[in-house]
Amino acid sequence: MRSYFLAFSGRFNLPLLCLLLLFGTLACTEKKSESEVAPVYESHTEGEVRAEGPVTLNLLPEEPTVEGSIRAMVSGTVGSREISYMWRVDGSSVAGAGGETLESVHFVKGQSVSVTATVGTEVLSESVSVGNTVPEVRRISLTPEELYAGVDVTAEIEAVDADGDEVGYSIRWFVNGSEVVTVLSNRIEGRQFAREDEISVEVVPYDADGDGVLYAPLSVTVPNGPPSFTSLPNLSFLSDEYLYQAVAVDPDGDELIYSLGAGPEGMAISEEGLVTWKIGIMGVGTHEVELVATDPEGAEAFQKYDLAIEIR
Repeated sequence: MRSYFLAFSGRFNLPLLCLLLLFGTLACTEKKSESEVAPVYESHTEGEVRAEGPVTLNLLPEEPTVEGSIRAMVSGTVGSREISYMWRVDGSSVAGAGGETLESVHFVKGQSVSVTATVGTEVLSESVSVGNTVPEVRRISLTPEELYAGVDVTAEIEAVDADGDEVGYSIRWFVNGSEVVTVLSNRIEGRQFAREDEISVEVVPYDADGDGVLYAPLSVTVPNGPPSFTSLPNLSFLSDEYLYQAVAVDPDGDELIYSLGAGPEGMAISEEGLVTWKIGIMGVGTHEVELVATDPEGAEAFQKYDLAIEIR
């Protein structure tokens, strides 16, 4: 700041003094304004080293499994410092693993994985334990494929456990949405359902350390079941008339109608299944016989046999 002093010998010159004071004030204000608004520039030369600061080390994920790799993450102001890594599994160094990531081929469940990261002259260490991987159901198929009332159904389960653990199953069967509480295995008896019922199964896989995810495939509608013959044909008789009461059953309880698919001339069968044939002299020889039982839905059962006739 400039200072002005006037000494007068004689009269005091007031106008001149005011002018000088005003000029001094403006000069000071100008200097102050320049100091306040002038930007501050930092000069950087090319290749200049950035500032360095504290760093931290973390392993991700915090609860690793064999289904993924483990990554070492260095956070903070690294600057131009170089970083090197040394991995160990259960205390033994891992050959060829010098990067920030350790692949899952190098460890199994239950092992301790540690890493030492050297950041310049600073050395950091961290470790984690490899956890359990729960089993997973990949596919469920119901057998037999042609299921119907009266036929036991089995759930064939395909599951994997990445750790190689033994896998067990918690199984629940449902018929028309209601749980069949008496069935706990992978097989449900055919008497538990009927035609047009909806069958479904839910499976939760588990190993010694935990449960997997519930797997529930689409439900299956029980189709009409075909009849089947339960009687055996009469192949030994001493008479000139052949009689055989054929019997077939239907799993759905439907009434059956019997018919003759093949047979010698003159052979007949009633709708109730009684086979009759007046043999006669022309009946000598071997004859192919086929019986058919049909339910109202058109499903059929067949019984075929050879009937040999001799004269004694």
